[in-house]
Amino acid sequence: DDGLTLPLIAAGGDGVISVVSNIAPAYMSEMTHAFLDGDIKKAWKMQVECQDIVKALFCEVNPIPVKEAVNIIGLPGGKCRVPLVDMKPENRAKLANAIEEFKKEF
Repeated sequence: DDGLTLPLIAAGGDGVISVVSNIAPAYMSEMTHAFLDGDIKKAWKMQVECQDIVKALFCEVNPIPVKEAVNIIGLPGGKCRVPLVDMKPENRAKLANAIEEFKKEF
């Protein structure tokens, strides 16, 4: 869970298998490496700053939101295949807004 990256590393984890990395790989790498390199303050600030995008990417069953997020940022994510369905319009709007806000961070 991207929202628990730093607490899990602090408890002995080696890194993260990240959903957020599908749209912001450098950001998640920088956050993780900052923590592992001892810059806890920077890492924690980054962890807090990405909470809204984490929440948006988990608002529906994965991989639905992350596929839509990839499409929103202009990469070829394509449509979901059955049995998955498109995002609910209200959740897509929240996701698009969260991406726009998060882009300011990276």
